[in-house]
Amino acid sequence: MPSTYSPNLNLELQATGDHSGTWGAVLNANDLSVIDSVLGSTQTISLSSTDVTLTTSQTQNNIIKLTGVLTANVNLIAPAIGRTFFVQNNTTGVFTVTFKIAGAGATALVAQGTGGYFVLDGTNVYQGLPFGTTAGTVTAGNDSRLANLPLTTVLSSLGALPVVAGDMIAGSATNTLARLPKGSAHALLQMDGTGANPMWGTGLGVGQNWTQPARTFNTSYTNTTSAPIFISISVSSASSTTPAVFSLAVGPSNIIIASVSFSGNITAVIQSGNGYFLSASGGPPVLNGWAELR
Repeated sequence: MPSTYSPNLNLELQATGDHSGTWGAVLNANDLSVIDSVLGSTQTISLSSTDVTLTTSQTQNNIIKLTGVLTANVNLIAPAIGRTFFVQNNTTGVFTVTFKIAGAGATALVAQGTGGYFVLDGTNVYQGLPFGTTAGTVTAGNDSRLANLPLTTVLSSLGALPVVAGDMIAGSATNTLARLPKGSAHALLQMDGTGANPMWGTGLGVGQNWTQPARTFNTSYTNTTSAPIFISISVSSASSTTPAVFSLAVGPSNIIIASVSFSGNITAVIQSGNGYFLSASGGPPVLNGWAELR
């Protein structure tokens, strides 16, 4: 009767009367040596840009060390077995390694620069305690409760990597982080108050300069920039007896927000996308100066 093999470690289960005269040698080579490797041997695997599926012999080790320069996100795929591993991620490159079992099931990220204890149940990958810390929980595909670990470890585990200099990290959902790429010079972080991810924008006076655009009375203008602008207008009447009347209207409803008779200064903040219109009558009116911070 031929031998059979155990489902998880692939140990040879010799049948009664099998391997007469060599039974001990087969036991040593195909069972005891495998158990010894599972308890203490290390398998090194080089990664780059393609997924790697562990072979039977590779799974018969205790520690899996990942090396190489990552040029893409890769999966480390185990067969559908029940096992425990220590996986050490020594790769470089701003990409991630995901530990999974072939087919459907929960997965776990293996953070760069650290190692972790992983449990496989034939369908899911569970992450337990990382090396050198008492933090972590054994939850299918979830290591969101990591503490006292390097920042890159936490970000990688929560799906926020890769990050580069200047990037920011924001919560995008419960126990989930997202990468916010660095903004342009003088950009401001903006929130819409709904819980949506923050975004980069600009504010009044940030990255803006005073200008003196060509402007005139009774003409519509629009703030076409992505930020509010500030306008300052100096007006007067050419007549000392007949007043010139000036009114500044803004927005889609042309709301009058400032009025001057004879002479004075009109200032206002114009929101992005809003129009503005300076009406003038009488006088005759004189435009002494028009400056905009934009």
